[in-house]
Amino acid sequence: MSSDEKLYCSIAMGGWAEIGHTGEPLDTPNANGDVSPCCPGWLRDDNGETGYVFGNVYTDKWDKVWNSNRAIKFRESILDGSFKYCNETLCPHLQNVHSNPNVGSIETAPYVRKMKDIELLYKERGEHHRNIIDNKLTKLDFSPDLIKMDYDRSCNISCPSCRIELVTPRGKELEKIEKIQDSVVEVIRNGTRKLYITGTGDPFGSATFRKFLVDFKEEDFPSVKTIRLHTNGVKWTKELWKKMSGIHNLVTDAEVSMDAATEKTYNVVRRGGDWNQLMENLKFIPKEIEWFGISMVVQDLNYKEIPMFIELRDRLVKESGNKSIYVYFSKITNWDTFTEEEFNKRAVWKSEHPEHEDFVKILNENVKKEYWQERFMGTNMVDLLV
Repeated sequence: MSSDEKLYCSIAMGGWAEIGHTGEPLDTPNANGDVSPCCPGWLRDDNGETGYVFGNVYTDKWDKVWNSNRAIKFRESILDGSFKYCNETLCPHLQNVHSNPNVGSIETAPYVRKMKDIELLYKERGEHHRNIIDNKLTKLDFSPDLIKMDYDRSCNISCPSCRIELVTPRGKELEKIEKIQDSVVEVIRNGTRKLYITGTGDPFGSATFRKFLVDFKEEDFPSVKTIRLHTNGVKWTKELWKKMSGIHNLVTDAEVSMDAATEKTYNVVRRGGDWNQLMENLKFIPKEIEWFGISMVVQDLNYKEIPMFIELRDRLVKESGNKSIYVYFSKITNWDTFTEEEFNKRAVWKSEHPEHEDFVKILNENVKKEYWQERFMGTNMVDLLV
């Protein structure tokens, strides 16, 4: 690989810290303080297993975790261009590397650029990355730009693709979540610019996150400029949103994971959800959020609804007047919620699946590689696009 083609990831170099994830140890199934440099599902450790952890903020101080030996080793793999701890087949950012200037808000700017386009990344992601690259910095003296708050798996529904049963922490588990939250809040106050709530549960279904958002005041967190909400959307009602007035100016980015375009399919893949309430909420949410999206975890039960899902996005654009509504399709992953046999039945993206050819045909008829820029449409299945 030429030096111009070498990649640089701003997420890995202080751009992101994910705290907690779905691979928790068995004794703490719902709360975890592990710190990873991005989504653990996109990473692999030395032994080849999924995930890579810097340390744990429940058991150690933040500065020891953020610049641990494992953190340094990970950052070295980015600076030398090997990306050996990254799974390029799952990471959407490594699948959407391009040389085009950013479209939409700065929050949608590519996190990964080739070195020949590095000046674009400096402009989009900050001049401090120039210092990191020029001086090969692996110890960072600043807080992560983005903190993904994934240490509470509480959710109001129990999608089979995510969990076996409803998760509602109580007692000691809830106490642990609140202790982790106290540590995270201190890190945020030291300069974090963006919050992502949440990738492992629901920001409105979690008592801890819900209280944090209701009580949030900009003057308490002056460095925070934007908040991304990732939710199933059912509890995001007008009434609750009014109570969260302190974040209205900050939530410029939100995604509702739906996994279906019809109520019949929704009731299967979004166990415990409420289609009618969600449709009611979608009448106002896109009007409130500058950069809004809907997403689908693609599996055998819903892939035929990909065209209808895109039509739903187009309808939301028309009804809300918000032209910055994106749609995202991701391959289903086994978070230990399926047996191997069950997962292989769901994983229509696998070449050996009996419906794979049909799926690939539908995907290619509706999604193109260039659509992320042209039509705000993305996927982590770029390898299946013609």
